[in-house]
Amino acid sequence: MIYTPELARHAELLRRKGLEELLERRLIFTVTSGRSGTQTLAELLACAQDTYSVHEPDPTFSHCLRSVQRRPDLALEFLVEEKLPAILATGAACYAETSHLACKGFIEPMLELGLRPHFVILERDCRAVAKSFLRLNSIPERTALGQNYMLSPADPCLLPTPCWDDFDDYQLCYWYALETQRRARWYAALFDRIGIGYTPFDLVSINSFAAMEKLLDSCGLVAKEDAPERFAEVTRQPMNTKVGDKWLAARGGEVSDPDSLQHAEHVVRRACKAGPTDDYSARLRAASAKAA
Repeated sequence: MIYTPELARHAELLRRKGLEELLERRLIFTVTSGRSGTQTLAELLACAQDTYSVHEPDPTFSHCLRSVQRRPDLALEFLVEEKLPAILATGAACYAETSHLACKGFIEPMLELGLRPHFVILERDCRAVAKSFLRLNSIPERTALGQNYMLSPADPCLLPTPCWDDFDDYQLCYWYALETQRRARWYAALFDRIGIGYTPFDLVSINSFAAMEKLLDSCGLVAKEDAPERFAEVTRQPMNTKVGDKWLAARGGEVSDPDSLQHAEHVVRRACKAGPTDDYSARLRAASAKAA
């Protein structure tokens, strides 16, 4: 298992804040775009023994998400002053949080504190993600929801995307889905290098209780005795059910023409021109140094 001093360079902070007990607890977070089944994932993980599993609890990462994109050093402050004390207070042997915001600037400071969470890399088709956010009028950079809960092509710690301000709303949502997909691939490679556990996963694969047991096992968890009944209840519920009907009406209905979508997506892909090996950690450090 690879572990370098740089990864734990802020570990002393945990001891000073009385949070060193978290080093012995199992922590689970996600790398995902959102609109990918995060709420359902939280309910599935709650089927495990000794596990406190939640979706977007307070204090939520959204409290400082926008600030962290420009001042990445603020993520460390948020973790040690707000998030980690709240996690410790749950008293659970395993804490799982499936919010899609953890992977937007908070993974690096977790590792620098010496924490070694397990990550679920929750996947969903980029087009489905983009259409889902568009239905909610959650548009990167352009709407309040997009600004509060999504990355933006204007964020200084991201790869530059030429002429992104010429994108229409669907293209911005698609850009966000692509950016998260690219980030997920990069984090998977990082986790492999430093010995952090992770589980690639999509909810389509959960078609039986045995599949859920496999998910729990990959996260180091064991199902509760009543897990089969809980699983049946969870899987009876529809997933990704938020629909912004008023926004759909304002836009003239659903975006569905395959040719139009394919052309719009091609424009975004051509503008991105970036592979899966971009060093996000280095970009975050550079942004922190510039802010300082």
